Amino acid sequence: MSLDEVEIAHFERVQFGLRNFDLTFVYKDYLKPTTRICAIPLSYLEPIKNWLDKMDILFSESKVILDWNKVLATVRDEIKTKPKEFL
Repeated sequence: MSLDEVEIAHFERVQFGLRNFDLTFVYKDYLKPTTRICAIPLSYLEPIKNWLDKMDILFSESKVILDWNKVLATVRDEIKTKPKEFL
């Protein structure tokens, strides 16, 4: 995986009381499947965020695991119907 291909990194299952989180990489090519790293120890959360920031990779986080197939399908549909909004 090349960081040049990554659109955004998304931290999942980030919440108080859990020991681990997951990290999903979404690619600029929305047809390409995401890459997911599971069960990362919580102690790595801030160092990874700092590293992504230094690499100029956008990131977000949530308490839940997203269904990236559905999310990306919606994005692809929106791009088809409203392409000017994505330029």
